[in-house]
Amino acid sequence: MRQSNGFDYGYIDKTGEIVIEAEFNFAGDFINNLARVKIGEKEGGWAYINEEGKRVIRGGYDFALDYSEGLAAVKIGEKYGYIDLSGKRVIQPQFDFAGSFSEDLAEVKIEDYFGYINKEGEIILDPEEYKFKNAFPFKNGIAEVWNEENQIGYINKLGQWVWPPTE
Repeated sequence: MRQSNGFDYGYIDKTGEIVIEAEFNFAGDFINNLARVKIGEKEGGWAYINEEGKRVIRGGYDFALDYSEGLAAVKIGEKYGYIDLSGKRVIQPQFDFAGSFSEDLAEVKIEDYFGYINKEGEIILDPEEYKFKNAFPFKNGIAEVWNEENQIGYINKLGQWVWPPTE
């Protein structure tokens, strides 16, 4: 459980005992025994800690998302890429935004448009072809996307409309 003293975040157990002191500007949930944390106000302050509070993935990231399906999106400079549970870069920073993996795909933004990649970093639904203005994670085989007119619809993993955009 996360706990805040009004300024910094730490962690408490189910009984309310402090198990990791409040020293972080942000403290995420533990997923795969790792939690993303923001250390200080400067850029590059995102890292990952274990359940003992030790920084196991040193970070230096400008932003970081929670782990999902064994990978986490991290921002390095102006671009997003992905790291594995050991902190190794497995998909190099190349995206203007990167979301969390869900059902083996993650939404990514290249310039003005969103599309989807697989865990090898291969583009599955090309942003330039589909021209989604916004995209969300897949759930039960479908994902919400917004077309160029900001109309909402739902697609399957092949990029086919399951529910076309409506006004």
